[in-house]
Amino acid sequence: MNTSLVNSLMNFSLKERCQKLCFDSEEKWRLRCKGETYIPKSYNPLRKTSHEKNNPCRNAPKSLIKYINYQSSLCHVCLQKQIKVRCNEAHLLRVHNTCIEPVSSILDRIAILSKKINTPKESNYLMKIFF
Repeated sequence: MNTSLVNSLMNFSLKERCQKLCFDSEEKWRLRCKGETYIPKSYNPLRKTSHEKNNPCRNAPKSLIKYINYQSSLCHVCLQKQIKVRCNEAHLLRVHNTCIEPVSSILDRIAILSKKINTPKESNYLMKIFF
């Protein structure tokens, strides 16, 4: 399963996060068997000294964020027919004959535009471009 979109929106890698949680759980149980207490910051092999990632949705209008969230929710039309499917651009095109822009291309456009925009006041410009 491709998790690149989720990784970029959540600002961390799901795979690395799962590895860290597994490591923490194993350490907790290992130390409990010895009667010791687990201290989370004592040792973490996945700890990186990387810089903090930027939030791709920062300064984007709420309506655009709702549009992105809509594509990750269940399709309301199909849900009434007892069919559970994500309402992404592929589903809308195939089943409902509706063409929309995929979330990945929207995030790419936001990234390009946010590089040009320096102040939050200018971020309203995004709203005019997308809608």
